[in-house]
Amino acid sequence: MAYNDRDKFDSLLHELDQEIGQITAMLRENKIFCTGNSHIDMAWLWRYDETIRVCRETFKQSLLFCDEFPEFRFSQSQVQTYAWMEENYPALFKQIQDKIARGQWEIVGGMWVEPDCNLPSGESLTRQLLYGKKYIQEKFGYDVKIGWNPDSFGYSWQLPQIYLKSGIDYFVFTKLTWNDTTEFPYNVFWWESPDGSRILSAMPAGYSARINQDELALNFNRFKQKNKVTDMLYLYGVGDHGGGPTREDINTGQQLARSPIFPQTQFAAAADYFSEISTKSAALPVWKDELYLETHRGTYTTQAKTKKNNRRAEWLMYSSELWASISNLLFDFKYPKPKFQALWKKINFNQFHDILPGSAISEVYLDAGKDYQVVFSSGEIIRTQALKSITENINTETN
Repeated sequence: MAYNDRDKFDSLLHELDQEIGQITAMLRENKIFCTGNSHIDMAWLWRYDETIRVCRETFKQSLLFCDEFPEFRFSQSQVQTYAWMEENYPALFKQIQDKIARGQWEIVGGMWVEPDCNLPSGESLTRQLLYGKKYIQEKFGYDVKIGWNPDSFGYSWQLPQIYLKSGIDYFVFTKLTWNDTTEFPYNVFWWESPDGSRILSAMPAGYSARINQDELALNFNRFKQKNKVTDMLYLYGVGDHGGGPTREDINTGQQLARSPIFPQTQFAAAADYFSEISTKSAALPVWKDELYLETHRGTYTTQAKTKKNNRRAEWLMYSSELWASISNLLFDFKYPKPKFQALWKKINFNQFHDILPGSAISEVYLDAGKDYQVVFSSGEIIRTQALKSITENINTETN
């Protein structure tokens, strides 16, 4: 082609434009939902008092992004983090309430913390949801529908039943991407408990990714090869010690959203993603088993005292609540509901997936030990008082 052949140049440009148009149409059939989040460990390589500061700084920055970028969405789990903000930083808590009301901040999880899902009893997991969802409903008027536990070291087969009966319809986790031998076969699927309870579940590639074109493209390619849907959930934001989404993440996400040669990329809440794939869920596979993590096996043989304290606390609460209930129903014993709730929250907190399994620093277990002593002391007092009320009302006279 001669350098001055304008007609030929225009013709080639038109052909290229048509080819790009075909590629764009094909790519735009696929969607990537970028959900901002910050996985925050309640305690791990630091103690819980440090976590309170981490929550404050992470939430402050995410609130600023909500103001600066109207399309920005932030999803945050673990009810304990909200309770800390309400107690220590009420002005910040009020801002979170405002962003939730505006739809920019999404509450996920529904549990008091993101617990280990193998060691706690079923009753403990139920209490995680009972107290977690109750707090969110009271403070935000919000009913959490998305279970969220990306970093736990495996997931009991009973979870779909517990979730579904607690009003949770969906589940997000990521940890099985860490498997050292067996690749889990799906990223989106129905998870079914032995009783037949099913929840729609999604396993993104990780919980603290960055919005980067190459990384997104690589993950999307892998996702398409394994799954029957072409809509991918992508969790971005610095995690573990907090941090959340960065300005670079948001700027890159905005650029990709405008790109004609990339799948539809959008900032979204996790609820937006599940709303999309729910319409295609009939074709999804069903997993009928536990979600077993092949790494971190050693955590189930460490910190035996904490594991023993957890089980002792669970049984003590069962016994104390049982006798308190009987004494309340039969006699004038006042059932100490607020006290029981406070004690259960201490137990639930220490079931966090880096505390109960035994993967945290030694100082964390000093704090946990103090919490358990409060539970043991208070629980024993309540049980003793309830039994005393019963024995004092027994008629020992003979006819």
